[in-house]
Amino acid sequence: MTFGILIPVGEEMMIYLGVTTKEMNGVIRLGAELDIYNGVPSLTGRYTATFDDTFATSVHGTVDTYGNWLVGAYLGWRFKRNAAGKKLYSVSFQIDPCNFITYDIDRNDEIVLGEMHAIFGDSEIALRLFIDMDENGNRVIEKEEFYNQAPQFIKECSVLDQNEGED
Repeated sequence: MTFGILIPVGEEMMIYLGVTTKEMNGVIRLGAELDIYNGVPSLTGRYTATFDDTFATSVHGTVDTYGNWLVGAYLGWRFKRNAAGKKLYSVSFQIDPCNFITYDIDRNDEIVLGEMHAIFGDSEIALRLFIDMDENGNRVIEKEEFYNQAPQFIKECSVLDQNEGED
C-alpha cells in the first residue's frame, strides 16, 4: 500500500492513497487522490492493470465541487509475432523538452493536466510540474506561460537559457 501527501507552495494540496499488487502474470494498481487546487477540491479514482505485457487497461474519473467531471478509459492489446529469423531494429525517440508543442498533444495552444499525464503517466512528476508551470493558477498552461516558466522548472531548458547568453 502506498500513501503520500504532497503539499506544494500556495493553496495546492494533494493526498494520494494507492494499492499495488503484483500477480503472477501482471500488476494491478488502484488509487485515489483528493486534490485541492486554487481552493477547489476534486476527487480522482484510478484503476490500472497490465498482464503479460500483452494486455493493458485503465479507467479513471475525476469530479470537483462545481460538478465538473471527467471520465477516461484505455484498453490495449499488444500482439507478439515470432521474430525468429527476422531483423530487430533498435528505435529511440528524441523530443525537445523545451518546446511547447511537445506537451500540447491536441494542438489547441494550451496544456492541461491530462496532457501531462499522457506524457509522464499518472505520476507525481506530472502533477508537480503542471502546478509549478501553471503560473496564474487557472489549470491551463498557455504558450507564453510555458516559455516563461520552462527555464525555471525544466532542467534542460534552464541550460539552454544560460547557453543563449554566452554568444
